[in-house]
Amino acid sequence: MYQVIILYNEENTHSYYQHYYLSDNTELGNITCDELPPYQDINKARACYWDFDNQQWIYDEEMYQKILAENAQREAEEEERRRQQEAQPTIEELSEAVMELANGQSDLEDAITELAGLLAGE
Repeated sequence: MYQVIILYNEENTHSYYQHYYLSDNTELGNITCDELPPYQDINKARACYWDFDNQQWIYDEEMYQKILAENAQREAEEEERRRQQEAQPTIEELSEAVMELANGQSDLEDAITELAGLLAGE
């Protein structure tokens, strides 16, 4: 027997598949059933809701498209976060940049001192 966890969707008042346990312990899930949703694709499985009257899984194409859209949105957000992290300099990179600026400033001061010496010698 499968102990299945289903989640209630208030929008369309259906209870959708989430996870299962293969066990006789009825405390592990919300429902007990003999079959799981007929899809290996977890997104398609999670687009199935339990029909309590007929004791069977019903595939909901609209929910499947919603799940795919949510996954695509989540992937786009993760990609954007990854890009932002890559664009943000590390402490080491910032330290190197500060040292380059300090060396440049020192070189400028040396050049000004040298020019001042040349002008004073004229």
